[in-house]
Amino acid sequence: MARQGYTKTALKRERDDLALYRRFLPSLDLKRQHFQAAVERERQQLAELEAGRQAMLDEAAEWLGLLAADGIDGRDIVRIADIAGGRENLLGAELPVLEEIRFERSDYSLLDAPLWMDGLVLAAEEILRLDIEVEFHHRRLAILQKELTVLTQRVNLFDKVLIPKASSTIRRINIVLGDQERTAVVRAKIAKKRGED
Repeated sequence: MARQGYTKTALKRERDDLALYRRFLPSLDLKRQHFQAAVERERQQLAELEAGRQAMLDEAAEWLGLLAADGIDGRDIVRIADIAGGRENLLGAELPVLEEIRFERSDYSLLDAPLWMDGLVLAAEEILRLDIEVEFHHRRLAILQKELTVLTQRVNLFDKVLIPKASSTIRRINIVLGDQERTAVVRAKIAKKRGED
C-alpha cells in the first residue's frame, strides 16, 4: 500500500471514508442481527421436527413388532414418488423450501392385510415426510450460518479494522498538518524579524 500523503486532500478523503464506514456499519449490523434471529428460528424448527420424528419412530416401533409377528414384508410399503421444492429469498440468501412430497404406496389387498396396515402406511409416510423436512431444514440452517459468518466478518472488518484505521490516519494527518502550520508561522515570524532588522 502506498504511503499516505499528509495533505488536506488526503485528510478530506480519509474523513469521507470514515463517514462512509460509519454510515454502512449500522445497516450491516442490523442485517447480521436479522440473520442471527433467522438462524435461531431455524434451529428451533429443526429441534421440533427432530423431536416429532423421534416420537414417530418410537410409535412406529410398535408397528414393526406387528409386522414381524404376522410375517409381512415391510419393505417398500411406501416410497417417495416426488419431492417439489422451491427457493425463498431471505435477506439476499437463497434458501430451499419444501413445497410438496408425493408418496407411492405398494399395492396390498385390503381384505388380506391386517387392520393395522393402514396405520402402518400412514406412520411410514409421516416418518419419511419428517426425514425430508429435517434434511431441508439442515440445508437452510447451513446456508444461514454461512451468511451469518460472512456478515459477522464484514461487521468486524468495519468496526475493528477500517474505522479505527481511518480514525488513526486522520489523527496522524491532523498532527502533521498542525506541525506544518506551526512551522510555517514560525518561519514567517523569523522572516518578518529578519526583514525588520
